[in-house]
Amino acid sequence: MASRGNTRTVATVTAVLLVLVVAIAVLPRFSGADTCVPTSTRECGCLTESSELEGLTSTDKRTLSAGQMTFEEHSFEHDGTESTYRVFSHGINRDKPAGVVVRLHGDGAYEYLYSKRHPSCLAAVAASHNLILVQPLTPAEDRTWWTDLDTNTDWLEAFYDEEISTMEGVDPDRVWWMGYSGGAEMISYGLLPSAGRVITAGAILVGGGGAPRRTGHSVPEERVADLPLYWVTGSRDTGEDPRETFDALSAASEGADAYRSQGFEAVSTDFWRDDNHISIDQVEILHSILRDN
Repeated sequence: MASRGNTRTVATVTAVLLVLVVAIAVLPRFSGADTCVPTSTRECGCLTESSELEGLTSTDKRTLSAGQMTFEEHSFEHDGTESTYRVFSHGINRDKPAGVVVRLHGDGAYEYLYSKRHPSCLAAVAASHNLILVQPLTPAEDRTWWTDLDTNTDWLEAFYDEEISTMEGVDPDRVWWMGYSGGAEMISYGLLPSAGRVITAGAILVGGGGAPRRTGHSVPEERVADLPLYWVTGSRDTGEDPRETFDALSAASEGADAYRSQGFEAVSTDFWRDDNHISIDQVEILHSILRDN
């Protein structure tokens, strides 16, 4: 027959084990243990096939969690123009106001149609700053933003008004816009000149972002001096590569100069990276800019 002391010991050990099991199950929800936050595309399994073809290799064996790879897809219609968009909100703290990063894909919409990993990695970076990543698909049949500039600008402005600024728990003054290649052109050609009020936190233009075809801008005057505008393009992104004939470096340089000449004092440029149009590290760019802001 077991003594009372032994019975109490068994009960105590059982209780401790139960507490440990519960703690192990619950801890990841509060500690971030179920997330991987990359600081570059070389981390958390963020390398795309095109990056690997450029010779880039991973620096760790971590991967994004299943939750970090999830998103919600919705449709939005404005004035007869309709398309879809994806919302990546895993890891957002709903107990305080969240911000948004609206990410515009490049020509062909590869990142939207064929790459689930890349936007998920950008979303992981954004979520670490309590920013929801929203990725719209251009309504244009040719899968570009800038060729049907007026229609797409109107659509994005309405998209901000009706979908972004009204999102539950979102601070409309914390909305970043990030565009790659043709998406960067959309920001510099369309949004800043005609719908600048939607860029409330700042803009990040990667691999392009040329000088606008129309003079003037539509950013509220009180924001012109301090609105952060970043142009980041690789030093080898000159259009000489037959795979990418767009001279993004010249376009970005001209775009940054054009907005500086209009009084934008918080323009920053980074054209020194040893990258081409494909190898440029968008994850690291977003991480660095959000860290500094």
